[in-house]
Amino acid sequence: MDHYDCHTGGKRGFDDHMAQAKAAMEAGDRAMGVLMGEVGLKPRRPRARAGDGALAQHVKQLVINALEAKLGTRVTRADLWLQEGDYRGPKWDLDSWGVNAVVGTGNLLSCCSSLAPMGDYRRCKAVHLGHNDIHDYGLCYDISVPKERAKQ
Repeated sequence: MDHYDCHTGGKRGFDDHMAQAKAAMEAGDRAMGVLMGEVGLKPRRPRARAGDGALAQHVKQLVINALEAKLGTRVTRADLWLQEGDYRGPKWDLDSWGVNAVVGTGNLLSCCSSLAPMGDYRRCKAVHLGHNDIHDYGLCYDISVPKERAKQ
């Protein structure tokens, strides 16, 4: 009942095809590296996926530290999300990025978000969590740069 069995020789044929494609891409990458070396150019370092870079991990840790200090309990899981502003329904949804964190014994979800770009938090040692009045429950926070950092 597998539609592609007739084209690939079953699962094994598909795996063989993928291995051949991967080997061809790696050979092409090596050839481009040699070519760029002969011309005197350095190959570009691949960019980290959005949300996986050093800045994103730094900001995520700042939010985790702020949540743990504010709530007095440990964050057991935190997920960073990124979003571009867009019109969603009856209002504009402009949050730029945020962290959803499971706090304590795993039954409280805290949602933190910021309108500022992550670059504004690059040199911060801590972030400020302000209460978000948009939601009717108390574990939503707006992330901002502390006042003393904003004055500099």
